[in-house]
Amino acid sequence: LDDPLALPTIRAGAMGDCGIAYTGSGASGSGGTVEGQVLASGLLGDEWINTETFPDRVQADARQTDPASGTFTTIFRNVARSHLSALRAADKFGQLSDTIRNTGMSEMLSLAAYTRLFFAENYCSGVPLSYPNADGTVAYGVQNTSAQMLDSALLVFNHALAAALQLNDSTAGKANVVRLARVGKARTLL
Repeated sequence: LDDPLALPTIRAGAMGDCGIAYTGSGASGSGGTVEGQVLASGLLGDEWINTETFPDRVQADARQTDPASGTFTTIFRNVARSHLSALRAADKFGQLSDTIRNTGMSEMLSLAAYTRLFFAENYCSGVPLSYPNADGTVAYGVQNTSAQMLDSALLVFNHALAAALQLNDSTAGKANVVRLARVGKARTLL
């Protein structure tokens, strides 16, 4: 994975992790999760109405979510996994690509910032951002308040925007990554 030829695969993996975190996979079992952050937050915010008997969804809809819920633990972990995957991908693009001709670093930084925004918007204060150590152990992060999480999302969106704006004007997709970072930054500022 330390070869520029691996960058499209690394990008696809980070985007796939973000998709699963946001929308779910639709596949229960085999490591999948039916729910994603959009369904969980939609039930809690009454954008969705629960019309069946699955206990975790019924509890979320009634504002009685069990802290030990496997479903909601998995959703949280998927968002955390997406965050790390996007940061790793941004780092690889920074190391292995021409950052004035390749949109990958900016795009991956924006994905990481969006996951922080999801944490700030959808979880109570106290969300930790943890990172893996080189030896495979986990460095557990401190608990961030919602305001701290928003500040960190804004910081990462600013890095993504700076990376996008330094791209050559002839770079394919430059306008898209500029918009991705600007929309995320605007949403964070709201």
